[in-house]
Amino acid sequence: MGIWDTAGQQKFARISSLYAKGAQAAILAFDLGDRESFETLPAYLEFLKEADPDCYLVVIGTKRDMLDEGQEVRRVSEEEAKAFARTLRAPYFETSAKQNLMVAAVFDTIGHHCFAGRITPNQLQAAEQPTRTGLLSHSIDLL
Repeated sequence: MGIWDTAGQQKFARISSLYAKGAQAAILAFDLGDRESFETLPAYLEFLKEADPDCYLVVIGTKRDMLDEGQEVRRVSEEEAKAFARTLRAPYFETSAKQNLMVAAVFDTIGHHCFAGRITPNQLQAAEQPTRTGLLSHSIDLL
């Protein structure tokens, strides 16, 4: 699984289209405390449809920890974000990279959607074997 973070900034739009071409999945992310970041999602949706109309989408609200700690005020309600995700038939998650909240669930959901049925039991078992460093290997080669 190759992961590209295009930063979502307009100045990177031209180069981002190269990365999005043929993508199997994309994360539409916005800051829960920044209304404008949520309102720009439809523009990125159009961009993704041009790059690959069959791209699987996941919508995430970021910086949940900032809300929980009272450092930011929620500017997008959970109901509104879920409603937007439903229009795309996309799952919705509220995440915190700082607290590692729901980050694995986002990538598990994408991985399951993109790779379910393409990984043989032998590939999965081999990927879960300890490496020389004692860490588990999580790379799986797909044909």
